[in-house]
This record gives sequence, C-alpha cells and structure tokens, in this order.
Amino acid sequence: MSNSVYRPVIDAILPPGPIWVPTVAGDLDKLLDGISDNQIPIQEFLAQLAYTRIPGKTPILDDADKEWGLIPNPDLSEDERRARLLSAKTSNKNEGTDTFIQEKLRLAGFDVYVHRNNPPINPALFLSDDFLVVCGGSEDATCGEADAVCGSGGAGGDLIVNGDLYVNSLDYLVMCGGEGAICGVADAVCGATSGDINRQLVTYTLPTDSGYWPLVFFVGGLATRDPITDELTSIEFAEIPVSRRDEIVSLIVKYKPAHSWCGILIELV
Repeated sequence: MSNSVYRPVIDAILPPGPIWVPTVAGDLDKLLDGISDNQIPIQEFLAQLAYTRIPGKTPILDDADKEWGLIPNPDLSEDERRARLLSAKTSNKNEGTDTFIQEKLRLAGFDVYVHRNNPPINPALFLSDDFLVVCGGSEDATCGEADAVCGSGGAGGDLIVNGDLYVNSLDYLVMCGGEGAICGVADAVCGATSGDINRQLVTYTLPTDSGYWPLVFFVGGLATRDPITDELTSIEFAEIPVSRRDEIVSLIVKYKPAHSWCGILIELV
C-alpha cells in the first residue's frame, strides 16, 4: 500500500462491499496507489499558487514579468530575474532620493552607485568628450583659474533625460524645389517616398548655467570626493551586460524626479 496521505482518503470513499477490499500488492491495490500518488504533484502545484505574487518564490515567473511590465531577457539567470521582479514590485513608493534610486537599481541586479552633484560642479567634467580647457582657446586657460586643469575633459558618459526618444521622418524621393520636382519627370510624384523611415535620436545639451548643475546626478561605479570641498573628483565606470542597457535606462527614468537629469557612466560588456 502506498504511503501517500491520499490513499486513506481514497479507501474511505470507496463503495462498501468485499469487491472494494483490494488484495495487498494486487492489481487493484496498485491502481489505488497510483491514483493516490498522482495527487501529490497536484497538491504541490496548488500549494505553490500561494506564492504567485511573491517574486522570490512565484512558480509562474514569465507571467509575473509580464504583469510588472518587465522585458524578457534570456541572458538573465533565474536569481537575477527574481531580483529585478522584486525591485519592480516594491517600487510603488518612490521617494526620488539618491539612496532610494541606488537601492532600486542594486536590487534589480545592477552593481552601480548613485552620486549627488553636491556641492555642484560642471557635469561636463564627466559627461563630455570635449576638453573644457584648451590652451589659448578660452578665458579659463589662465594660470590661477580654478577650472584651468591640464587635460580636463569629460569621461564620455551618457546623459539620460527622458529615455531613448526618436524623431521619425519619411524618406521622401521628391521634394519641392528639388531637381526631380519638374513637370514631365516620371518620378515627380507628389508624396513619393522610398518606404524607409529615418530615425534620429533626440539629444540634449548639458547646461552651462551653474544654477542647473545640481539637477544633474550621476550613476556609475565608486566615486571619490575632494576631502575639503566634498566635490566629486572622479567616478569609476560600472560594467553592465549590453543586453540590460535599455533596462537600466528605463529604471532610471522611472525613479528619478522629472526635473532632474542623469549622467550615467557605464561600460557595456
């Protein structure tokens, strides 16, 4: 006889009569054992439904990702998927602080830190590829000027404002005033396009007005600050998988205050 807890239940609901008293190890006994054992995986599945909305235990992880609007990423391990699900599920209370954003990004599996630009310095020091001071090229290139630092230039980070936004336009073959827009030309058809769509990424310019500098914060690796002024002096680049680039941008846009801009210093691996 099976040791399943369901075998006594099955025996109890059998009709009365000697025909329903199975011989030990007989065919009917084995059939009833099989029926009782078959209830165990059903019980286990139903028991797991209690954890449906708990990120660390949900048995339907794919459905949970969809419910919380997470983009499928086959490069993530199960533990990483559950970590980012927990981050998404607990994000209803958004404080918008640097510590809150850092907590959510790290909870989602990103090894990054959030740094406030306070006291404020020019964010172009970390986000621009251009040199800020060029010998003989600016008023700041003078001995004694605070910004006259040899080789001072941006580290090449990216600026996140509203996520990746694109301006789409059709590729018109004939334009008014163009060489092809002449009566009698076979291709001079009003509205004719190649069928291609031109996509241009919307870019933003860093503010030069120092009053706006505190509104730019940074996401990257560990940072160092001046021991006297507490100004940021360097920020390391953090490594994240290339397949998760869109995800971290989406999370930053989701959690950051609308008036702030994020300078992100990451290396895609």
